[in-house]
Amino acid sequence: MFKTMLLLMGLSLGVSAADLEEVLKGRGVWWKSPAKYSDTLIQRLDDMGVRRVHIMLTKDPVEATECPLRQPTSLSKERQARMPVPLARLDQVEKLVKALRNKDMHVIATVYLPPTKEAVDDLLDSSSDLVPALLAGGIDAVELDLEGVWRRSVLCGYKNHAEAFADFKDRVKTMKPGVPVGITTHGGHIGAKEIPLDAADFVSMQAYSKCQDDCKAFDDNRTGSGNRQRYIVGKMKDIKGPIVLGLAAYGQQWDGYTWDAAMEKALSATEEIMAKDPRVVGYSYWSSMSFDGSGTGNKPYQFLLKHQPK
Repeated sequence: MFKTMLLLMGLSLGVSAADLEEVLKGRGVWWKSPAKYSDTLIQRLDDMGVRRVHIMLTKDPVEATECPLRQPTSLSKERQARMPVPLARLDQVEKLVKALRNKDMHVIATVYLPPTKEAVDDLLDSSSDLVPALLAGGIDAVELDLEGVWRRSVLCGYKNHAEAFADFKDRVKTMKPGVPVGITTHGGHIGAKEIPLDAADFVSMQAYSKCQDDCKAFDDNRTGSGNRQRYIVGKMKDIKGPIVLGLAAYGQQWDGYTWDAAMEKALSATEEIMAKDPRVVGYSYWSSMSFDGSGTGNKPYQFLLKHQPK
């Protein structure tokens, strides 16, 4: 705790809107498995023009119907809200952050949480390691990944989901004044009262156009490549921004179309949106694992290598 407090004393006192847009602009990637470090993968991201990495720090929580009990029964253990589960040790994450910084990339910490006071306390307790230590080390922003489990799970210690997000945001900013705190979610949650997008400093809105197993037509108005991005932005009229769009680097196997054609249509639509809508400043791909493996046979990597950010 004392070491963490010493680090906190050297922090800057705020982040301007221009600083935040600098962090969010251009091409980014969500890093799915921080315990799996690879110099080769980091170099590939750099080759592709990635300038921002969102590191997933905790596992997606299970849906809970009961608040934690002091002496839970075997049955209630399955239903009660649980603490955040880290995806990697602090030293592993710090190694990854250092390597990304060496490539002049911005770093955002992305976390899943259940809407419970105990979970927020567990993640942000000053005596814990992960988020407070990374904030002290100078990461650029934090975002909460709020999905269906967050919306459906029982509230514990809060009156509503907006209060839970506000508590998380306020406590992060207490540890590092001025640090941006955003929300990432997918388009189906736009307008949900449980996901207070208007209270976030920025929004990473997942607008994945993909075809896996049973999917709609390539040119579907809502889900097709290119159309998906335009449809999601059309639903975001009340969001002030800044906004990052999430694109898919997986599931691009529509019948009759190549991976390149599918990814190109989504990327071109996103670049057109960014040129017209000043709120949309960047885009990020899910996920880093899509660019791992064989370099010459990796379709997403080869596509983005040829299509550098404008």
